[in-house]
Amino acid sequence: ALGQQITAVSGGLSTLFNATGEYGADAFGGQTAGALSLVLSGASVATNLVALNGGAVTLSMDGSAVVGKDTNNDVVLRIEIDGTGANAQLKTTLYEALKTTDNTKFDESTDLLTTNGSLSLKYEVTRTDGDGDVIAASDQITLSSSSAWCAVRARPDSLMMFGIGTS
Repeated sequence: ALGQQITAVSGGLSTLFNATGEYGADAFGGQTAGALSLVLSGASVATNLVALNGGAVTLSMDGSAVVGKDTNNDVVLRIEIDGTGANAQLKTTLYEALKTTDNTKFDESTDLLTTNGSLSLKYEVTRTDGDGDVIAASDQITLSSSSAWCAVRARPDSLMMFGIGTS
């Protein structure tokens, strides 16, 4: 790998979400720990990224992780959830160099934007009320779309986590 980054969200990624629900008149029965997942809006989502030696990068799911492959079908990048519960973070790994708009600068970066869909982080909590009824609540944060990036920014030699931005 050329580079790897792991976020450092205090309390874990689940603290970014507000997934709540009502138990109703039957009161509390139980609650499962929340589950984090990466979600693509389609089976294959094109991006603005271009691998230095392989062309356009397209995102797809690989199990629970998102991989970006170039036109040679080589894995260029991987985005996954690292850890669980309060320790869960996003981990990005870059396997191939990326083109940027100004390759004369060592640390030039480009936003990871999708051109025909989106990449999101989803959090889901399941609750059971007093008589056994199951209630699920979820929330999503868009990490990348055609006009906004939230967590992933690419440099020719690494992927980095930043804040929210628009292009």
